[in-house]
Order: sequence, then structure tokens, then C-alpha cells
Amino acid sequence: MIKSNEFKDFYNKELLSELGSIESERKGIIAKLIFIFIFVGALFPVLGYLLVKATGGDLFNILFLIPVAAIVGVGLFAIIEPIVKSATFYKHFKWKIINKIIHYINPNLHYDKKLYVSRHEYYESKFFDDKDKVHYLGDDHVSGTIKGVKIEFSELHTKFLKKKSKEECQFRGVYFVARFPKNFAADILIKPKSSGLTSKIKTLSSSFDDNFTVQLLKGNESDINSILNKEILDNISEFYSQIHNDIFISFIENKMFVAISHDKDLFEPHLWNSNTNFDFILMHYKDLFYPISIIEHFAI
Repeated sequence: MIKSNEFKDFYNKELLSELGSIESERKGIIAKLIFIFIFVGALFPVLGYLLVKATGGDLFNILFLIPVAAIVGVGLFAIIEPIVKSATFYKHFKWKIINKIIHYINPNLHYDKKLYVSRHEYYESKFFDDKDKVHYLGDDHVSGTIKGVKIEFSELHTKFLKKKSKEECQFRGVYFVARFPKNFAADILIKPKSSGLTSKIKTLSSSFDDNFTVQLLKGNESDINSILNKEILDNISEFYSQIHNDIFISFIENKMFVAISHDKDLFEPHLWNSNTNFDFILMHYKDLFYPISIIEHFAI
């Protein structure tokens, strides 16, 4: 269970001062961006005036400036965004804030912003069809051992190389893998109702069944309740009620997989808003805490 009061003490003692220095870096970047936008914004009227004067006020040339200005604006944003994300401001937030939150949850976990979960582990979960050809990207890798269970997770973003449907993205979010000493009694796949997976299996929780579908991949149906007991079902339902994003879970032999969809980059700071707000930092903590706590439940 999330203990917000305890985390707020940690936030005040360990994170707030670091956030203050990161905030100064953010404001410095904003000042530079504002200068660039003002400079470009002032440059276009001057160029427009010179063009109109040189062409004798030709209407076509005046109208031509509008799409040119739009293209330049989009191009400028496309150039600036990756530069901003590579700034030390982003790196400091991930190392000084996200890394500390990870260690607060469990000191045995290690963070590497460049690594990510392998493509093999991605498809082993049975969440996605390995016949689909995708562009496979990731970062923000965390690994370690919790109660004798080896875990790793990272952010992943997979896109179809050939557009399969209206959705260009196959998966975007956080992907967890846990390796247990022994196999589970059955292989089980859990997907959100929206995935289209069909099954007649009912669990011990009606609220869980309202949001998820359970499919038996291998083993006996009688083994499902021994794996998915009431406590773990309630934990998953609570997590789902907090984030309202798609959650995928599977138990394959001795591995547990958890995939949590998000429509935005995770574990990254705001650029245009302050990052010192406690609720914003608490959101990052919850994104990490709930899946780890679900894995810990099986690490007995």
C-alpha cells in the first residue's frame, strides 16, 4: 500500500533541495528558448517587409510567407525538442530524482538510463504477436533482486514498421520482467477487456473481472485461484483505478511479465511547468511502486 505521508517525508528530506537546483536549470533553458522564439519572431516581419519591398507588394509573395513561416516553426520545434531533452536538466532529473525514488522503493535496484528490456523478453510474455515487424526502442532500465527474485523493467516504445491499422504504435509504456526460482502452477495471460481477448474464466474478484480477461495457456483451471488470490486481484484493481491505463500481466513458466501502457514519455521532467510539485513526484513514485509491489507479492 502507498504510504503518502512517509514518501512526503522522503520528498522533503531527500528530493526537494535537488528539485530546487533542477528548477534553476529548467528556468535557464526556458529563458534561452524565449530568446530564440523572440529572435525568430522578430526576424520574419523584417524578412517579410524586405520581400514585399523587393517585389513591389506582390500578393502571391505575401501569401507565400504564411506557409513558409509555419514550416520553419515546425522545423524549429523538431530541432529544439531533442536538444532540450539531451540537456543536463533532463539527465539530472532522472539521476537525482528518479534514481533516488527507485532506491527508496528498494535499495537493491540499479538504474541505467540507456539500457532496456530485450526484444526476446518482450515477446515471451505472449502479450503481442511476434510475427509483427516493429521498430523496437527503449530506455530507463532498472534491474536487481527482490527477495531472491531477479527483476528488470524499462520504458519501451514499439512501432509497426508497416502500419497494421489506425494504431501505429504496438506498445508504449513500462515493461516488467521477474524471474522466480520455480515455475508457476499454470501459464496464465491477463489482458484488459479492451484488448478483445475472450475467455469464460472468472476470478475471485468481480471488480477485477469487470476490467480484465484471464486466459489459461497451460495447466489446470483449478490452479488459477492459487496464483490469482483475492489479495493480488485487489492490488491489481487498485493500481488500475489509480492510473486508468491498460495493464497486461502473464505468468509463463518461472517468469512474470507486467506491461503498463502510457501515452507519454515516463520518468521525465516538465519543461514548461515546475517539477517541485509533490503530486507530480508522487505520480512517478506510484508508477514504480505498484508494479514492484505486485511482483513482491509472489516473492515468498
